Amino acid sequence: MEFYQKTLEYSNRMITSRLKKDGRLLDVGSAECPQRTAFLASFCREAVMLDIQKPYFMPAGNVSFMMLSAEELSSEKAGVFDDIILSNVLEHLDNPLKALLSMRRVMAPGASIHILSPNCESLNRRMGVQMGILKSICEIPEKEIAIGHKHAMSVADIENMARESALHVKEKIGVVLKPLPTPEMLKWPEERLKALFELSPSLPPEICHEVYFRLTA
Repeated sequence: MEFYQKTLEYSNRMITSRLKKDGRLLDVGSAECPQRTAFLASFCREAVMLDIQKPYFMPAGNVSFMMLSAEELSSEKAGVFDDIILSNVLEHLDNPLKALLSMRRVMAPGASIHILSPNCESLNRRMGVQMGILKSICEIPEKEIAIGHKHAMSVADIENMARESALHVKEKIGVVLKPLPTPEMLKWPEERLKALFELSPSLPPEICHEVYFRLTA
């Protein structure tokens, strides 16, 4: 979680620079990170949090909450949105493709879906296989199962789901490269971590630990 908090500054930067001004935003699976929704809400007219559990705090202002699964979302229930955020969500869902199809149905004209997803083919996981720590690149370690991961997805997997949902991948950008396990990287000086985050967008996303995708209809 500590490392995820460090990625927020950089992933939020990617998202906010691409949001539609004065648009309506949907933040899916946001109950555990309502502070992100509160931040994103300052860039749009209205923000809606969607989750199957209530957030531990409710942001003030132009933010509302809807208790519903991503797979069950429809325009009849929620209306349509100019920007949809799926930040580290798809790997937790029983049926990520069904969820993406639901998102497709609630897109306003010209809308974007912003996905942030861990990449199972990242450098650190490739090294894990080489070292015998992982049996395969698609293995889900116990520590990831413990935090609710149900799928190990690659960049190609996300691209395939986008095609099956009649969506186009307009951008795919690496958020962070992980050359070492998280506990070791957290011991690094902040200057080194910052340099790695700043460098990662220029690297092939297929080797990055977390990848940003922007999808359009």
